[in-house]
Amino acid sequence: MFNVSFAINQGLLRPAGTKNPQPAGQTGTKQAQLLKLGEEIHKTFKSMSNYNDADLINEDVELKITDDSWRALAGKKNKTEAEKRQLDVQYKSNIKQLGKAYTLYADKTFGNGDGVLTEAEYAAFESADMPEILKNDPEAKQVTKNAFKHLDLNKNGNIDHEEMAAYLHAIDFGTEDGKSNGLNGKISAYDFMANSLALGMQKHNVIDQKLAYTYNALFGKKPVE
Repeated sequence: MFNVSFAINQGLLRPAGTKNPQPAGQTGTKQAQLLKLGEEIHKTFKSMSNYNDADLINEDVELKITDDSWRALAGKKNKTEAEKRQLDVQYKSNIKQLGKAYTLYADKTFGNGDGVLTEAEYAAFESADMPEILKNDPEAKQVTKNAFKHLDLNKNGNIDHEEMAAYLHAIDFGTEDGKSNGLNGKISAYDFMANSLALGMQKHNVIDQKLAYTYNALFGKKPVE
């Protein structure tokens, strides 16, 4: 299970209101830490799925966006306005950092290191862990093309860290079948797989509605139609 405490201990995800000084010479270290965080996210998502049996998911695996103290406060009744703001600021800070880390890792590993993912780079990233029989399967390739189209919210031909953060936030909304509670600060294997299926669909669907909301909530931006 990926635990957000790794990122907190490395100074990448911080309690709301704390500062993150950048001493000279520390930029490279922070990027290395983000890469490590991105790799951990990738490993966690990879361990959630089962390519050999699409009906099986690893239910004991989850990605924590926030720590237990955040969830404890979120579950508190009669929260003050200050506590509500604290929850909102902390959540958004964490999800943005996770988006940066995941995009950086994907780009450094399968792209050209320019900070964004082209459709070809995204396809390479998505297909890397597929069984060989699926890598050249037309249907599998179409699913990846569909996913890229949904994620390219500003329609500039790339996926950046803001769009990736919006997607991670969208996954945390849970699922429409009621089997998963949304916005609890963690992504279950069921959350991930159900939203991945929606992302791979060709037609406009509920994932687009979630992405439109989260893109605006996090960055004040609206998807380009």
